[in-house]
Amino acid sequence: MPRGSAEAVFAVARAAGIAEASVHEVRVLGGDGAPAEELTLKSSAPKIREFLRSLLCSPLFDRRTFRFSAHEVLALVNEESAQRVTIPAGVPLTDVHHDLWRHCHVTASLVARTCVSAALLGYAMLHEDTLLAVGALIFTPFSPLVLSAALGVAARRTELTREALRVLLVALVLTLSAAALTGRWSAGRCRRRTSAGRPATSWRRR
Repeated sequence: MPRGSAEAVFAVARAAGIAEASVHEVRVLGGDGAPAEELTLKSSAPKIREFLRSLLCSPLFDRRTFRFSAHEVLALVNEESAQRVTIPAGVPLTDVHHDLWRHCHVTASLVARTCVSAALLGYAMLHEDTLLAVGALIFTPFSPLVLSAALGVAARRTELTREALRVLLVALVLTLSAAALTGRWSAGRCRRRTSAGRPATSWRRR
């Protein structure tokens, strides 16, 4: 944050119930070289969540000059009791936003998971294999993409909504293609079995 902003930011933290913080001056490389300050806060999850919510809504916060990161602390020993420090809190919106963004990229992993899950699901449906169908559904990429689009609409994040819909369309095309190829391969296999005089239906051990 810019020099001289630590006191104002700490006032926001104090309003959220955080009693103390540490601040020191830093020099940012790769920027304009202007002196900056780094503020460190350590407190329970509910208080940090309230502080981040207030900071994001505060006129002090400017994405061009302010940066922050939140880290999970496994243990925090201070004047507060363990009962108060360990109160569970929901995941901050910033964490949810970044986590959903990780699913909104077309990567080799996304293509592989989509094609394999669609092929396995198509095969399971053709052969009435419920266990395989459930396993294939676990790897489908649609749930995080739908959540990303919904969050983008609700939070008015146009870029997230657009990217989620684009990746969703790619995943849908890959799914339909993989399922069609699986169905064609399975039909050809059934025809070969029929022409060879063997029953075309699959069998399973009871």
